[in-house]
Amino acid sequence: MMNFLKKAVQFVSLTTLLTTSTLIYAETTGYDQISFSSEAKTEVVNDELYASMYNKTQAKTAKALAVKLNSSINKAMKIAKRYPNVKVTTGSQSTYPKYDKKSNIIGWTGQANIDIKSTHLDDASQLIADLQDELVLDNLRFGVSEKRKDKIKADLMLKVAERFQNRAETIAKSWGANGYRVVKVNLNTGNNYYSPVNSVSFSMGDRLTKSAPKALDFSAGNSKINVTASGTIELIR
Repeated sequence: MMNFLKKAVQFVSLTTLLTTSTLIYAETTGYDQISFSSEAKTEVVNDELYASMYNKTQAKTAKALAVKLNSSINKAMKIAKRYPNVKVTTGSQSTYPKYDKKSNIIGWTGQANIDIKSTHLDDASQLIADLQDELVLDNLRFGVSEKRKDKIKADLMLKVAERFQNRAETIAKSWGANGYRVVKVNLNTGNNYYSPVNSVSFSMGDRLTKSAPKALDFSAGNSKINVTASGTIELIR
């Protein structure tokens, strides 16, 4: 029975469907069925940074606005090339007109964003600091990188399968059954619970003294990852 559950778990892991549910069925009689669930969870240190930054500006014409936004983003992307370990991509861009009391367009306002992602937290932190002259930090959070997350979930799925089997055996014994058969098992990786950023501070004094900006001071925090096995067994009398 344990080998059966492990094979099902390994199949899910190998096909990388770690965010979906896997159903395992067996022939049943429809009698003496008991449903329960088991859980395996862990808390790990966040190893990846996610951030977004933007430039919001105004101009009298849409063309002039586009030039200003593109210039700012291009300069930011040029700075980002100094940090090959940090993935930086252009994000959303929006423009909208400004009207006077007679509904005439008298100017334009626009915003352009970039997205930052990296497991090299020191490099990402320094890049954000370097971009403070051009862009404003809009969002900053931390999480577990996908590669590491997949490995953790695969380990938890094997652990929760073993716990499900052990609990099934205990239930069967407590009900005076000779054994049990698995009717259905639903393996669910659930959600990740991210810890908030504990602290972020900007060294504004560096800008006043024209020295190199310091990296952000932050604590990445932890994330909780859990896997549950919810299912039904049928007692064998």
